Amino acid sequence: MIDIKYIRANPEILRQAIINKNEKADLDSLLAVDEARRKLQFDFDTLKAEQKLCIPSDCRQKNAPKKMPLKNWQRWPVWPSRSS
Repeated sequence: MIDIKYIRANPEILRQAIINKNEKADLDSLLAVDEARRKLQFDFDTLKAEQKLCIPSDCRQKNAPKKMPLKNWQRWPVWPSRSS
C-alpha cells in the first residue's frame, strides 16, 4: 500500500512503475478524486469552524419555531421479559 502523500509528491515515478509492471492503474483519476476529496474536506472544515463561532441567539432566525417541550413525550412500551 502506497501512501497518498507519496503518490501526490511523485506521480511520474509511480506512472513509470505502473508501466514497468504492466499494471492497469489510472493514476490521473486517483489524483483527481483525491483532489476533490481534499477540497470537500476543506469546505466541510471551514463550515464547521464558522458554525462553532456562531452564537446561537444571533444565528437563529427570528421566525424559526422553538423546540417542543418534552412534557407530552411518552415512554416506549416496556417489553415483557423472557423467562427461561
